[in-house]
Amino acid sequence: MMVFLKYYQIEQLNLLLREVIASIVVIQAHIKGWLGARRYKKAQAKKQSSAIIIQSAWRGYVAHNIYTQLKTQREAAICIQTGVRGYLARKQYKALKESHMLATEQENQITACGPHNDCEQISSPISYNEARNRDINEKNEEDKKASGEVANQLSPKETQPQAHPIMKGKATFGVKSYRSQFSLCTTYM
Repeated sequence: MMVFLKYYQIEQLNLLLREVIASIVVIQAHIKGWLGARRYKKAQAKKQSSAIIIQSAWRGYVAHNIYTQLKTQREAAICIQTGVRGYLARKQYKALKESHMLATEQENQITACGPHNDCEQISSPISYNEARNRDINEKNEEDKKASGEVANQLSPKETQPQAHPIMKGKATFGVKSYRSQFSLCTTYM
């Protein structure tokens, strides 16, 4: 059975259909706009986080390079300072030893010659080996005394390392032993 509609009823249904379609189009436009905005925000957040990651990696790379350069410069400076301090200590020790030996020699000449400069050969009843051992012991004591004086003159505060202002709180520099410093020096030569 077929139902025949009149013309004005068909027009009314067509009008209703157009209104429903128009409201559907508006709803779809809002949903598509919302989804597009959501996609855009996600893409922006991803770009921003990518930029932050790249910036962070770059800053870390630069900081690492600065740290490595400062560490290398510091090790080279320590190596040079060690060599110079050793050279100066040896030079000072040698001068001190020579002056002490000269003073001892002059003292021996004065005691050998006597107060009135009448130099005579002084003979002693001790044997050659005893005299030699006594001289060696005196020399060892003089060496110990002179090396102690040189060590006291070197200031331990001068050898304390200082951290670079960039690296404060980031890394600490420990004082290395003489052997490790020497092994570092040999790598630079």
